Amino acid sequence: MGGRRRLKIQTSGATALDVSDIKCDQVAVTAAVDGAASARYKHLKYLNVVLTGKLPEGSHQATLRISTNVSGAEHLEIPVTIEVPQR
Repeated sequence: MGGRRRLKIQTSGATALDVSDIKCDQVAVTAAVDGAASARYKHLKYLNVVLTGKLPEGSHQATLRISTNVSGAEHLEIPVTIEVPQR
């Protein structure tokens, strides 16, 4: 429990990026925009992806679904692989 990764999403420099929603189909994974790290940039956002629950040993798949304001990329799907080692 407690694994953490950072994900960066960005547009071209001319387009401001707004993330309106983040969901994950695995309840043990949460993700949120890191407002402090993203504040100085209009075209990119840093997301903190965190394993918040316990999973059994082995490999697990999940999908982050991110909603943005970018035309043609309104919905992003990011695959996530979680490897839980033997205890």
